[in-house]
Amino acid sequence: MNITPELSAALPLRANWQPGARAKTADYTAKGEAILLHAMRDFEARIVGQDFFPDQTTRLRWAEKCFRDACATAKAQFISDKCVLKLIATRGSRIRGQVSKWIRANIISCYKFDVTVGKHAVKQNIALSRLLSSRNFSGFSYKDREAWTGYAEHPSIIFLLSYIFDESNMGMVFEKDFNPISLQTLASLFTMIRAAISEWSSGTCNKIKKFSEEEYDKYYKAYLIDLTKWDGMNPAVSLNIHHQMYAKSRIRMREESSDDSTVHIFGSIEAQLHQEMEARTGDTESKPEDSEIDDDNNEDDCGGSIEA
Repeated sequence: MNITPELSAALPLRANWQPGARAKTADYTAKGEAILLHAMRDFEARIVGQDFFPDQTTRLRWAEKCFRDACATAKAQFISDKCVLKLIATRGSRIRGQVSKWIRANIISCYKFDVTVGKHAVKQNIALSRLLSSRNFSGFSYKDREAWTGYAEHPSIIFLLSYIFDESNMGMVFEKDFNPISLQTLASLFTMIRAAISEWSSGTCNKIKKFSEEEYDKYYKAYLIDLTKWDGMNPAVSLNIHHQMYAKSRIRMREESSDDSTVHIFGSIEAQLHQEMEARTGDTESKPEDSEIDDDNNEDDCGGSIEA
């Protein structure tokens, strides 16, 4: 690799840079800003693909690695400093908020909440919210909610993955973090879907104030435990499923260019999943897909499409 002469040099600031209250990418030269933006997108991909709520040590380690990789891509070798690392590491909260917004924008069309006004709509939404929240708040993930088969394979999972990838482009640029789709990515997605569905528990949409680490880290960890248990039931099958998830999300991208945080899979649910996974190869569907998703989205205050 040919490295330019900026060995051990700080990332260059623009000639007209003036100290401000808050550092930003625009403080740097065009080349420096491009390196920073690449590092930030890499960091965001790691959040969604590797750990939704990494600790401080991991965030700083990732920030340093993302910066060095971005420099290598630009055939340059600048040194990082506290300001650069902070700019990169703070992108975690940004991407969590952004992905949460994308999911909320599609939750109505994915799960058919009724946005009309009236007692019937409220009653229907309460029942739907309870159904989706059943099975230890994983009901929304099943492809077949009558037979309770196809855990983690509801069409909405692929749709939302592809939507996130399409909006951010991270699924293609940083394929290493998503092919195959990781358990961490699924746990992240489940956590955000849970938050969006919870807004409908009263029958009408009551927007959560903030998607915060303090509130949702416990749910993320619980889902990760559940998914890890499911994954271990038949690792070869689940690996094929994870590869299929990525492939399907890429296809769709091209086409479109109470505190129950400690409740996990157990008992009869675990036994049923074992039986289903033993009968699968992972190369085939759990059953033919009948898509429940409307692709046209007209966002209202709580996101999603408004059906007549």
